[in-house]
Amino acid sequence: MFKPTYNRVVVKELPSDNLSEGGLVLPGETPFRLARVVAVGPGGTSMNGTVIPICCAVDDTIMYSAGSGANITIEKENYRLLLDHEVLIVLS
Repeated sequence: MFKPTYNRVVVKELPSDNLSEGGLVLPGETPFRLARVVAVGPGGTSMNGTVIPICCAVDDTIMYSAGSGANITIEKENYRLLLDHEVLIVLS
């Protein structure tokens, strides 16, 4: 498996009804995505060196803005790499 660094979160996007086959957001639909968290980093560091914990955990379902993060491929699987502050809501 893999582990992101610092305050990064790796997610696997869940299927959505508002995407075209090419992955474009269909007009009139929400610009948010649901995803399952597959890996989290150890957390960020404050100015005084205190570790700031990540807002979610592995296997949580989260919501994020469609334009957030970066697409990555690891071991032939597609994932999205987010910063923890790009997570809008932790659903479970």
